[in-house]
Amino acid sequence: MCCFVTSFNCGRFRYNDVDFGNFQLDVINGTIFRDTNGNGARDTNEKGLAGLTVYLDANGNNLRDAGEQFVETNPDGAYTFTDLARGLYSVRVVLPQNERQSMPNPADIQINSSSQVFSDVDFGSAMPKIFVPRSCVDVGTLAG
Repeated sequence: MCCFVTSFNCGRFRYNDVDFGNFQLDVINGTIFRDTNGNGARDTNEKGLAGLTVYLDANGNNLRDAGEQFVETNPDGAYTFTDLARGLYSVRVVLPQNERQSMPNPADIQINSSSQVFSDVDFGSAMPKIFVPRSCVDVGTLAG
């Protein structure tokens, strides 16, 4: 934030020592990606997921409620929240049905000053692992 002092005239009145502040709002951004191996980290071959909803969970219930700010991921899986004022933000994602989040929710983000950019607030989405007991597999059918 920067301030300056100036004087100006308005009709017959003169105003001295008027301060103006310049406050720039903040940004949170990241990516939602398909965590194909479910390791909780984005590997070089793992693509971003388009069209997913990312929201700022104002009441901390891990559900997207009416009135909570949200954006959708772009074709590369990236999202951006802009024009954020000072405050505490919990970034959450709505994953596709039957998928699980492969990494923990990111820590809450505390914005205390102007012009901060919080990058790499990422989420991994993995398909559930299916366990088929060996006794359920007909080995003869698989070989044949």
